[in-house]
Amino acid sequence: MGDHLYKELIRGKSEEEKMEPLQLPEVLQIGVVVQNLEKVVKFYSKHFGLGSWRIIVNEHKPYAIVRGKKTPYTHKMAITRLPPFEFELMEVIKGPCIYEKYLETKGEGVHHMKFHVQDLEEEIQKYKKHGFKVLQSMYNAQGGFAMMDTDKVGGIVFELVGPSPSLAEKTEKT
Repeated sequence: MGDHLYKELIRGKSEEEKMEPLQLPEVLQIGVVVQNLEKVVKFYSKHFGLGSWRIIVNEHKPYAIVRGKKTPYTHKMAITRLPPFEFELMEVIKGPCIYEKYLETKGEGVHHMKFHVQDLEEEIQKYKKHGFKVLQSMYNAQGGFAMMDTDKVGGIVFELVGPSPSLAEKTEKT
């Protein structure tokens, strides 16, 4: 958009109204929180032919951060391809996390959409400028993820994943 046109459009608007919209890349994954992973895998396999599930037990420690506090937690995941993206089922095993809270308040269902970003720290800052907070995150030398609280309207959390060397360094020092 031309600079002159943009200035004309934002004249007299609040700071929030002046912000350019966040750009969403392609959806990489749809994540669903469930109470019984094996039961749901069998159901989707039998009725919809979904297969080739990868089952993973994921222990998020020692750098997992839930609502701003280092909090180790464990959950089980089942992942398959549902072109054009991944389809992920998650069952909480132990420890407080946002998936556990989701089950308590909403029951089973679609929890998040995952997006790959080029610079995780930069993208988190853009989301924060729009008033979103990080609900849950983890960073290491290979990269990281941040679950943003985009669920207040529409009910879906946005998960951002990507390289995060500076965030990993900060997390390891605290």
